[in-house]
Amino acid sequence: MKRIWIFGIIAVKAALFVFSCLGDTADLQTNKGGAVEIPNTSKISWKWAGWGGGGWFWSCVVDPSNSDIFYLAGDVGGVYKSVDRGVSWTIVNRGISNYGVYSMALAKSRPQTVFAMTLDGICKSIDGAASWTALESTRKGRLNLSSLRNVSVHSIAVDPVNADIVYAGNGSGKLYKSVNGGNTWSQLPVMDSKGPAGVSQANSAPITSISIAEDDPHTLFVSTLGKGLFKSLDAGANWQALATPSQQAFCVKSAPSDKEIVYACFQGALMKSTDGGATWSSLNCGIPADYSPRDIVIDARNPKNIVCTAIGSYHGMICKSENGGASWERFEKFKRDYQGAPTMPQGTPAGGVPKNDDEVGIDAKGYGYMCELPNIAASDDFKNILVAGDWSNIISRDGGATWEETSKGADISVIEDLCFCRDSVYAVVMDQGLFRSDDSGATWKQLFPLKLDFDVCGDQYRVFAEEKNGSTKILSTFTPWINKPNCVFISEDGGKSFEIIKAGLPDYVTTINCMYKRGRPRGLAVDPVDTNVIYLGMEGDPEPGKSGGGIFKSTDGGKTWNQLAAQPGSRRILQGLVIDPANHNRIYWGASGPTAGVYKSEDGGESWTKTALGEQVYNLAVTPDGSLFAEGLGVWKSLDNGATWKNCHCPSKGFFLGMTVDPSKPSRIFVSTTADWDSEAEGGIYMSEDGGQSWKDITGDIPFKKPDVLRYDVKTGELWAACVGIYKLKIRVDSRKAR
Repeated sequence: MKRIWIFGIIAVKAALFVFSCLGDTADLQTNKGGAVEIPNTSKISWKWAGWGGGGWFWSCVVDPSNSDIFYLAGDVGGVYKSVDRGVSWTIVNRGISNYGVYSMALAKSRPQTVFAMTLDGICKSIDGAASWTALESTRKGRLNLSSLRNVSVHSIAVDPVNADIVYAGNGSGKLYKSVNGGNTWSQLPVMDSKGPAGVSQANSAPITSISIAEDDPHTLFVSTLGKGLFKSLDAGANWQALATPSQQAFCVKSAPSDKEIVYACFQGALMKSTDGGATWSSLNCGIPADYSPRDIVIDARNPKNIVCTAIGSYHGMICKSENGGASWERFEKFKRDYQGAPTMPQGTPAGGVPKNDDEVGIDAKGYGYMCELPNIAASDDFKNILVAGDWSNIISRDGGATWEETSKGADISVIEDLCFCRDSVYAVVMDQGLFRSDDSGATWKQLFPLKLDFDVCGDQYRVFAEEKNGSTKILSTFTPWINKPNCVFISEDGGKSFEIIKAGLPDYVTTINCMYKRGRPRGLAVDPVDTNVIYLGMEGDPEPGKSGGGIFKSTDGGKTWNQLAAQPGSRRILQGLVIDPANHNRIYWGASGPTAGVYKSEDGGESWTKTALGEQVYNLAVTPDGSLFAEGLGVWKSLDNGATWKNCHCPSKGFFLGMTVDPSKPSRIFVSTTADWDSEAEGGIYMSEDGGQSWKDITGDIPFKKPDVLRYDVKTGELWAACVGIYKLKIRVDSRKAR
C-alpha cells in the first residue's frame, strides 16, 4: 500500500503541474502595470536543448494516411507530434489554449484535421497540428466540453467519412454533436434513454469514450463512468442503454471492419459483443484480480487481432490476442530508451514500478516496467501500435510482438533549476533527480539517483556546481516523495558519489504557511566571495515544539546547517533568495503569503528588516552593480537596497516566475510570466536591456511559453528557459549604451 500511496502523490503532482507549488490563488493576481508597446518578435526561434518533455501522457492517435505520423497529448505539455514513427517527438502547441490535453481525435477523411480536448474546451488544427484554434463555444462557462483527468481519453470522435461531423462528451455526462467542424454544437439525448427494462438513465455520468462504426457512421457507441454503454443507430438522434454486467465503463470500440463486433473495457472486465451490443460475453485476458482493462485497439482489417491495456496500483500490462480473445499474450516490460529518457539507468524504469522489491535491478538488462497505460492507438496496418503510458510512452513496430520506449522529446521531465559550470550544464528535475550535459544540451546523463530508492527519489529544486580542489562540487536541495524531511545532496567528485546531508535541517516535515501542502527547500544562495558560505530557504512556520523552516546557513560548504536565530517576516518562499554581489553580507529574501514582501539582512542573516516592497514576491535578482529586482504580480526595481521601489511595467496578463540577469551587462534582465497557476497556455518571456525601463517580447516560437526557470550563460551568450523541456536562445549583443 505504501508504494501505491507514493505514486498516487506523483500522479497528483503531475496533474497540478509545477505551478501548483504556488499554492493559494489569493497570491496570484493580474499585474496592474502600464501598457508597453512590444515589437513583432515572430522570427525569434528557440533551440531545443535535447531533453525534457514534461508531465504525464494520456492520449495518442496515429495518422491513418501516414503511419510515420503519431500524436501524443499530456497533462502538462500539451500536444506532441512525431513524423518518424515515434523515434522522436516535438511539442506542437502554437495557438493552443490550454496545455492539459487528455483526449484527441483525427479526421480519417481529412487527416490534417486534428481535435484536442483540453481542460478548457476543444482546440482544432487543420494543418496537422502546426497551428491550433480554440473553439470558443466549447470552453469553460459555455458548453464546457473539457477533459476529465484519468477518464476522458476517448471523449471526442470524428465521423470517418465526413470530417465536419464531430462528437464530444464531457465530465458531466453531456454529449454534443457538430456538423460544421466544431463551429456550433447541439446536445444529444444520450442520458435520456431507457435501459433494457425501461429503467431511466437520466442521471449524468462522465462520458469516457465515443466510438463510430467505420462501416456505418450512423452507428455510435458511448461509454460512461457509472451508467454503462449506450448505442445509437441514427447518428445520435436516439439512444438505447445496453445491458452490460458492469456500469463502470472506461472504453467501447466498434471493430472498423464489422460494426457487429464490439469490445468494451469495464472495471475488472473486458467484454465482447458479436451482435452489435445486444449481448455480451466476458473475455478472460488473464490479468491479475487487482488490474482492470483500460483501453483497446482493434485491427482495421481483422477484428480478431486486438491489443488492450490494463492497469492496477500504478502498474501496467499490455494484453494481445490474435483470435478474438480466446487466448492472450501478456507484456509487462519494455526496452528502455536511455537517450530519449535518461532516467534511473541502474534501477527502476522511467515508467512503472517493479512489483517486488527484489526486481529493482532488472533494468541492468535495459528493460523497464510499464506504468499506467490509459490510451492505445494503432496504424491501419496494425504494425505500429502506440501507447500513451504516463511515465513512459511505448511502441510496438511489429504488431505487438515486442515493445520499446519512445520518449525522446516526450518524457515526463519538468525542470526545476539549471546552472552552468565550465563546459557543463546541470539540471534538477521534478520526480527524477539531477542531470548533466557536457555538450550544451545535445545529450544528458543522470547523475543521481540511479535506481529506485525512496530515501533519495523525489523532487530536487535547486542546484549549484563549481570547480573546487581539482574536481566539480555539486549541491542540490531535495524533497522526498514519501513524507520524510527535506535534505541536501552533495557530490565532491563530479557526480560519481553523493552524500545525503541532514545535519541542522528540520527533522520533520514543515506544513504551516507553505505554498503547496508541505515545506520545500526552494531557495539557495552561495556567497560569491566564500563559496563555503551557503544559504538555504525552506518554507514552513514554527509550530508547538518545532522550529519550522526559514533561512539556514552553512559555513562548511553545505555539510552542516544552522537555522538562523533571526528570520524574515514570512517563510513562504519560492525562488526569492539572493546575495548582493556588491556586498556579500547583504542578503535578500522574497516571500509571499499574508506578510509578503522583500526582506533584507545587512549582516549575513543575523538580523532582518522589511523593505518598502510589501507585494507578493516569487523571485529576486541582483545585478553586479547592486540593482535589485523583485517579481511576483509585476516586476519592481530598487536602486537603494530596497528603500524605494519602482514598477518596471513589464507587460503581463498574470504574474512572474522566472528571472535572471546577465552578469556581464548589469542593465540586461530577463523575466518570464504566466497567466495562471494551472494549465492555461498564456505567458511569455521578456528582455530589458536598459535596466527595466523598456521591454522586448522574446517569447518567439518556444512551444511552452511560460517557463519558470530562466538562466543566462555568460560564456555562450545564451538564455536558457526550462520547465516543460529545455530551450535556449542566442542573445544578440546590443552595442547601444543602456539608458
